[in-house]
Parts: sequence; C-alpha cells; structure tokens
Amino acid sequence: MKNLEKDWLTLSPIDFEYKKYVLLAYMQAIKKQFLQVELYPAMADLVSHYNELLTIQRNQEILRENFPTQLTLVDFENWQLLYKKMITDTTLMTEIENIINFAIPHIKNALTEGKSIYEHIEENIELQPIGILSLNDDAGFLIIYEDKKTEAQIFEYKITIFENANENFRGIHTRFLETVPKNIHNTFENLKVQMMKKYSEKNHSTTYLAYSKLQCPLDSTLLPIAKRQLVKFLTKK
Repeated sequence: MKNLEKDWLTLSPIDFEYKKYVLLAYMQAIKKQFLQVELYPAMADLVSHYNELLTIQRNQEILRENFPTQLTLVDFENWQLLYKKMITDTTLMTEIENIINFAIPHIKNALTEGKSIYEHIEENIELQPIGILSLNDDAGFLIIYEDKKTEAQIFEYKITIFENANENFRGIHTRFLETVPKNIHNTFENLKVQMMKKYSEKNHSTTYLAYSKLQCPLDSTLLPIAKRQLVKFLTKK
C-alpha cells in the first residue's frame, strides 16, 4: 500500500481539489487493505495522520484567537474596549483549513471501520498460557495458531519497559522462530517442550498460545493483535 506522506498537507501544491484527490486515493487504498482484513500498518498510519490533523487544527484556532489587535473605539459608558483583528486568515491558511476539514471526517470514518474489524478479530482470539509459567514472564515463546490449520507459528517475545515522568509503559518485541506442524498428536504442550529443548540457550519456560477462531493475514493482522493482547494480559498480572 502506498502511504500518505507525513507532510502531505503542506507539500506543494497546496490546493484543495488536488489534496482531495490525493486523500481519496489514499482512502481507496486503505479500503482495499481492510477488505483483505489487513489492518497494519494501515491503522497505525491512519492514527498518525488523524492526530497530526487535529493538532494542526487546534493550533490554527489558537493562532486565530491570538492574532494581534488594535484599539478602534473606547466605549466610556460601559468601559469596554472594542477591538478589530489586525490579521485575518490568508488565502493559504483558508485553503489548509478547508483541506483539514475535509480530511478529518474521512480519516475518522476509516479508523472507525478499522477498529470494528480489529475488535471482531480480537474477540475471536483466545490467549492462554501453556503449562507452568516461570516467575519472570518478560520473555518467552508465543505460539500463534489459526483454527483448522495444519501448522502453527512460533515466535520469541520480549517485553520492554518505556518510562516517562508519570508512568511506565510496556512494549513487546517478537522474533519469528519457525513454522511447525500441528495435529492431534502434536499438542501445544508438546510444542512447548520441543521449543524449550531446541532453544535451550534462551532459557525460556513461559509459553503463551494465541488461538484464532478466524483465519486472517498473519503479519498484518493476527500477529499485531496477538501481541497487544499479550501485553495487556501481562500488564494486568
């Protein structure tokens, strides 16, 4: 999918009709991704553009409210000072404002559609620990399996901590290890034992299974959602 440039709004030419064409072409590409149940990186890209437009819109309002003014009349009876704006919106600012007002609802609608798809898939993914967990679950194996598939995907995961002045945030990094056969004889418990033996140097004894009742693209949908579920699960522990 061709992404929308981060600075698409201010790239020349700043023309409403042209920018509308650019945005609608991008929206069409997003729609195509969603029809294929591919959520990422489209969702992350949409969120970034949406937040950027809202920030610019707010800054425009602040700028407009703080335009320099000059005294035009003194109402001595009511002790009111009447002002007029010294600076009004330029043609360029008006054009940008029109583009923003057009773009925000389109991107918001796409986000709503993507969120609906995300929630439907999330509701159909069951996350559960396999066997006994270690005291330190900041690293381990993540098995991703889609219903009725004959294979499972094995990942190594590591939790990372991001700090700011107010609180800590958990992030997750995964690395693909291998694809393994899955059948009634090769249970998830067996897979865990095999992984612990094969990757004994990693010293992992914690394994989680993300079992999906739906079949959907792994890299662009299933894996990102499973990762978010795992982070939320570990945060609540």
